[in-house]
Amino acid sequence: MLSARNVEPAKFHLTVHDNAANVMKVMRDAELLHVSCFAHSLQLCLHDDVLSQQSVADLVNESRKMVGHFKHSSSATTRLHAIQKDISLPVHQLTQDVPTRWNSTYMMLERLTEQKRAVNLYLTEADNAKHLGLTTYQWTLMARVVKNLRPFDQLTAEISAADACLSITLPAVQAILLFLEKDAVDTRIKKTVSEIMSSLKNHFPRLFDETVYCVTSALDPRFKPAFLDDKRLRENESRCG
Repeated sequence: MLSARNVEPAKFHLTVHDNAANVMKVMRDAELLHVSCFAHSLQLCLHDDVLSQQSVADLVNESRKMVGHFKHSSSATTRLHAIQKDISLPVHQLTQDVPTRWNSTYMMLERLTEQKRAVNLYLTEADNAKHLGLTTYQWTLMARVVKNLRPFDQLTAEISAADACLSITLPAVQAILLFLEKDAVDTRIKKTVSEIMSSLKNHFPRLFDETVYCVTSALDPRFKPAFLDDKRLRENESRCG
């Protein structure tokens, strides 16, 4: 009689790689079971197609200048902390981003959004900072960008964990697309949302047709095949026998 303790689970190897064309060609030519690094694909998706948009790029550049002002002036930082206390905001440092890491740019914008009132109050009284500042439109754009990038930041943290599973990939992409569709009609951010959705679909064009993703997600009791529509579900069932 078999028990759970003496049943040996089947094992197979899967290669995870970045999106370099030469690496992907090697995987195909060697006929190895492989997947692209999900975190790297998200990086390309957001950095190349979202943060490179002119309005967002201008916003990021102006934000870097403001943060840089406080990073290079201890007196400015001290005054900012005093203002934060006066208006009951968290006494937080502003965050400088690293241009090659999209989530550091997200964290910079998120912190500025949190400290908007304190920063604006500081700028009204600082003679050496008159050249800094954002327009009302840019502050609004920042809030919307932060809102739409937040799920990506949360997902990046989750997939970078030591116990991350491949099974989360499909449900995560589906959930983010549904989240973004809610903002697709917002004219203030419509182009940005449209670019994010288009980029996701371009970087993950065949994700829902790949058996390895569908099988791993379907076997995960947290998801099963609930994220697939009926047509895709039938196609993957026939492929898997």
